[in-house]
Amino acid sequence: MTKLRHDRIEFRIPEEPKTSKMRDCLCPGCGYVFTHATSANPDNLSAVPTEGMVSLCAGCGAINIFERDLSVRAATKQEIAEIMSDQKLRKLVQSFQTFRAKNPFIKNPEAKQ
Repeated sequence: MTKLRHDRIEFRIPEEPKTSKMRDCLCPGCGYVFTHATSANPDNLSAVPTEGMVSLCAGCGAINIFERDLSVRAATKQEIAEIMSDQKLRKLVQSFQTFRAKNPFIKNPEAKQ
């Protein structure tokens, strides 16, 4: 079991999350290019991205949504409200965004220059 701790929130992950290689995707908020997606759903750590799934940008913490072609778009205000109304998702988003705000932007070594 993997334990992740951030501030006062502790996440217990019963197995290692699956990371999927993807084509380069661009965050519409900050321009960060990501090449992999990792499931953060404790109920389904083997999940691979599909249309409509939530994506948190590793660069800025923005809430994005996967499209059919697995590119991402910025979440709408309504989608953000729905995401933040779920207690587990809200804790995950807030923890990640707090972490990202306290730590410098991570340059993606696999991003095309």
